[in-house]
Amino acid sequence: MERRLGQTAAESASEEERQAFIDRYGFDPENLQVAMVDQSHDAREFARDYADHKLNQELGNAKGFKGFFERVWKGGYAKEYYRQKYARQALEDIKSSQNIYAKEGNEDEATQARLDTIRRFQSEYEEMIHQDNGEQKRDVTHEDSPKIAELKAAIEVFARSDGGQTARNNLEEARKRIVREFATDGNEGSADLVMIDNLTDIAEQARLAVDHGFAIENVMNGMQIINGESRSGVRGEAGLSKVDKVIEKLQAKSRGLVNPATIAIGISIAAAGLKIAEQGGIGRLASIVAPGVAGAMFAGNNERIKLKEERAQHMREKAQGKKMPENDKARAELDATIYDMRGAGEMTTELNNILEFLNNLPQDRALTPEEDNQCIAARSSLIAIDARIRLSDREGVELVSYSDVMKVDAERFALDEARAKTRKALMDYTRNSNPNTHDARGGDEAMRAAFLMDTQQVEEIIKQGEISNKDKLYKKLRNRRVAKAALVAGATGFVIGVGTQEAMAFFSSNVLG
Repeated sequence: MERRLGQTAAESASEEERQAFIDRYGFDPENLQVAMVDQSHDAREFARDYADHKLNQELGNAKGFKGFFERVWKGGYAKEYYRQKYARQALEDIKSSQNIYAKEGNEDEATQARLDTIRRFQSEYEEMIHQDNGEQKRDVTHEDSPKIAELKAAIEVFARSDGGQTARNNLEEARKRIVREFATDGNEGSADLVMIDNLTDIAEQARLAVDHGFAIENVMNGMQIINGESRSGVRGEAGLSKVDKVIEKLQAKSRGLVNPATIAIGISIAAAGLKIAEQGGIGRLASIVAPGVAGAMFAGNNERIKLKEERAQHMREKAQGKKMPENDKARAELDATIYDMRGAGEMTTELNNILEFLNNLPQDRALTPEEDNQCIAARSSLIAIDARIRLSDREGVELVSYSDVMKVDAERFALDEARAKTRKALMDYTRNSNPNTHDARGGDEAMRAAFLMDTQQVEEIIKQGEISNKDKLYKKLRNRRVAKAALVAGATGFVIGVGTQEAMAFFSSNVLG
């Protein structure tokens, strides 16, 4: 086809041609959406996941005499050092590849996951952006800044080009500069780790539109530019320890002037030193006050922290669709304390079935009592699902599970889309079938407010019910495990203390045996 670059806005393709183009290519040439999404938070979460998994795997494989010392050192005194080391290595791989899944799936799976995240930020449905969990979405189309101007110019130049290799190279160079500008937000010392975007794809679509006779002015004027921050993982924090929090604060204050590795190593060594000093102090206290008592307290506290971390990791892995190791008695005990999770795929299927029912309601007659009851049940189902998702987002707990860590983005997109469409269909039902109700008279805003109020009530039911019950089971397990660890450590400390006293009495007349 001959390129029609001379087209003006007035001479642009007709509405019929526009619709034909949409039907053929699957996108609106005069409503393109560029998305620039910061995934730095996700990058840190996935790096911590990798570090925890790698460290636990190494400790699990530590056997025999050598394994005993490895568990004491790597799983005790130097645990934070190794954890930060592995997380830092993972972060470097993630940053260099600009792929939060660098340690998880293959490149094809990672590419699809990035596309699913981009699609969520392009969607018009507000359900797609999980603000309660920290996601953000801003329309920066009309922002007066150099990076926005450069982004628009890069797309327009490519759209007007012949699409040859030189044009593509120039576009890629421009894309890298623009991504860097979004990542640093004008401050080179505070660069984000990972940014994903669809700039190249949108430039290709703009060029295709121009090729088909759409005026470049219309293409550019109809374009929207979205800047966002994603939360692509599951909802519980990936083992964010006190050391992690200190490191993040110091990195933020250093504004990139201090190597993150230097900060991590320094803090980790300090943590290990504190633990050794703490145990040294306990040894002195034990020899003076009561042999074994301080040791029991220390062992009990260690067990409490360890169990809390194990439970959080187990919940995350279960939400990610990972399988529990066979014959793992400790995990099996923890499994009874894990919150009840509903599968994202299962909930999507439920909502799609409801949507099909609502879309097939008769328009030429009043609904039967049975159909009305089914609509009420449909609303209750949506509210229950909304409550689970909102609570999970806001509290950072795992109440939704996915089939695979690489499919979280896709399954979340499908679920959020089903929620949005079902809500709209239920609002249409209320508006058309019950026009005199308070909600219908108040319009969409009143109906959404009613949804929210009912959802909040169900959230409280979930918190007071299943979450509270599982937390009680966890506390019982924790108290039992802490008591056992304290008893063993206390008995050992007592024996060592008595032996030490006897030895000192043997060699010194000033010590009573």
